[in-house]
Amino acid sequence: MSGDNSYAGVITSWSGLRTKMDVKDGIKFFFRLGVSIGKKLEGDFFLGHDTRKSSAPFADALASGLASTGMQVTVCGICPVFVVSYLVSKRLADFGLMVTASHNPPEWNGLKLFGPSGVIVDGATISSISSDAFKSDATPELKRFERAQDMQEEYVRGLRSELHQLRLSVKGIKVAVDAGNGASAALSRSTLEAAGANVVAINQDMDGTFHRTIEPKVESLSRLGETVRSSKCDFGMGYDCDGDRAVLADETGRVLREDMTLLASLRCLLDCIDTSFVVNCASSSAFSDLAHAMGRDLFVSNVGERNVVLKMREKGALLGGEGSSGGVIYSNLAATRDGILATMAIAALVREAGPIGPIVRPYLKYHERRVSVPFPSSADERKVLSSLRDTFSEVRCEEWDGLKFFEADGWALVRASRTEPVIRVIAEALSDDRARGLADKYSSALRKLLR
Repeated sequence: MSGDNSYAGVITSWSGLRTKMDVKDGIKFFFRLGVSIGKKLEGDFFLGHDTRKSSAPFADALASGLASTGMQVTVCGICPVFVVSYLVSKRLADFGLMVTASHNPPEWNGLKLFGPSGVIVDGATISSISSDAFKSDATPELKRFERAQDMQEEYVRGLRSELHQLRLSVKGIKVAVDAGNGASAALSRSTLEAAGANVVAINQDMDGTFHRTIEPKVESLSRLGETVRSSKCDFGMGYDCDGDRAVLADETGRVLREDMTLLASLRCLLDCIDTSFVVNCASSSAFSDLAHAMGRDLFVSNVGERNVVLKMREKGALLGGEGSSGGVIYSNLAATRDGILATMAIAALVREAGPIGPIVRPYLKYHERRVSVPFPSSADERKVLSSLRDTFSEVRCEEWDGLKFFEADGWALVRASRTEPVIRVIAEALSDDRARGLADKYSSALRKLLR
């Protein structure tokens, strides 16, 4: 399967790599990753990590491997991933590293690598680094690195400066924040409060214990909704483990689907930034409606944060994101999704325009269904997708990093995940029944082909 690495269950993709190694094997692997990176990429590095119990030892092993090749490493400690991207994009370091498995369950871990402009490096480079690490017989020589937590203040200063220039204020807005016991816990609260917002925080401990599923979803954020209602908050926001995913609850405590976070963020930022914007091909038709309402051009990329950022640069767009992830990308700040920026933008929008529910209501007419079909590593992704296209030859189809089928009353995107051994079917229509029908139609056909 495309995106799979054949070594010991490590999956590589445009976003980095993911693995379920235990701590002992993982320390050895991450040390060798550090050696491999240090031999391929010359410069100095910022290194952050999320709150998983394995992340701190893996980060020290990675830093030790880099240091053994003569590279300079600053270990930032627990921090959101966009802080690392920001530091690199502002040329405070040549490269950035983040030990995280993002929204994956706690038993997973992984690595994101940012290049000199703060953009995630290409999948081929990640695959090559991973391959070299597996071939290495380097014996780990581990060091314990001090955490330079003050580096996060560089990001905070940059965020405040951008909000000031855009004349966006969050003063007096009351926000419920569910950090999911992830890396954004301390920073999200302190940043909002310093800007004048009132914060009601839950799931703030960063000791590696998770009190809900790491991926923020409608079904996992019931406590956030209850907190919005009981504390009479203007809205609520839930994050994943490294802070780039953000899911919104409106003023009634209703948890909205993931893409409404990005849409509401863009609704605010497009009001004060004269720019086009970019979303990926898996994003809702609601973004086309937003572009029309705001009188802006919308461009579409392949799925993947790197692809969105590269399309933004190609088209000169300052804003972008991925509907399934919530966090917004603002190129003046960083080249990655940012859950805290999304929260600040929505707080500013609520302060100016009132409750979030009526603002997003016109865009909730679209219904989405997602199905994940297990995809064996022995299967040929291209052959399977080609056969699927032949099966539905009468349906208009576009090729992205998968196939997008357009029917009269909806669409379905069929593509392989680059972080899990599955093929995803994402369907959208103007009714839930029709979205479910489209998802079932294409996932059933896919299962038949795999059999």
